[in-house]
Amino acid sequence: MNTLEYLRERQDFSIYTIEHDLSLSDHEVCRAFEEMLDKISQDGRKAKLAIFDTITSLPAVRMPFELLTQICRTHGVLSCIDGAHGVGQLHLNLPQLDPDFFVSNCHKWLFTPRSCAVLYVPVRNQHLIRSTLPTGFNFLKKQQAAKTNNFVANFAAVATSDDTPYSCVAAALEWRQRITFGGKSGEEAIISYNKELARKGGQLVAEMLGTEVLDNKELTLGDCAMTNVRLPVVSEKCSEQLAGLLNMVMNRKHNIAVNIYYYKRALWVRLSAQIYLELKHFEVAGKVLRDVLTTYAVDDSRLMSL
Repeated sequence: MNTLEYLRERQDFSIYTIEHDLSLSDHEVCRAFEEMLDKISQDGRKAKLAIFDTITSLPAVRMPFELLTQICRTHGVLSCIDGAHGVGQLHLNLPQLDPDFFVSNCHKWLFTPRSCAVLYVPVRNQHLIRSTLPTGFNFLKKQQAAKTNNFVANFAAVATSDDTPYSCVAAALEWRQRITFGGKSGEEAIISYNKELARKGGQLVAEMLGTEVLDNKELTLGDCAMTNVRLPVVSEKCSEQLAGLLNMVMNRKHNIAVNIYYYKRALWVRLSAQIYLELKHFEVAGKVLRDVLTTYAVDDSRLMSL
């Protein structure tokens, strides 16, 4: 959104934002998207580009990105998928998905060092990506670019960028193929283990806190390796500031990395499953969360001093 706002300062275009009130079903998400496309058309305008996630960050929920991509194709809208949490967490078949643009981080779930990302652009759209950021040594002027496909060369030498993380991708993929869990190996073992652990871990923490896991009736929002559990804090006290304080306490005092955030007049905690974690780690996080919240409920001022 920040990038779009910056670009809008330089060019004349409109941004239409679809607000989702989770927990929506996949069908409802897609219907809201198509209704927005109809509204844009009724406004006498043409939707050019749609940006959506594979898995959103906060709240961490799986979007029906496959269906949204199909809708874009039907309506002649370019699809730009933010797959930052996609690679390494979901089964992805990009030729089959056939997005117009897809970008993902490899350092989040694929186990490469920071910073390492992948940009997938089908040949039909490569002429639209004329420069890297920063602009590399192989940039061609528009007249020259019209005569040759310079897409790969453009990314080959991008000034002072460090190529070391990219060189680790092959090693990361090879290592992942050696992982085995429950009779499964490789990507299937990792993805299925993390999804199951997130489901069980989220439910365990919710039971410990006496609350709930964020999902829809079809359980498609939670079909990933992250889960969201509501914290037992009365709505009048919930705020982004309190979420930040609780995160600080969990990290600095207890050395537990969770992500507490404010959503729908409540506080939620995002918990992530990884192959080096077990259910007992979720139990520890739940216990510490419960203790911290109990301390806070007794005396608000004590939270500031923790």
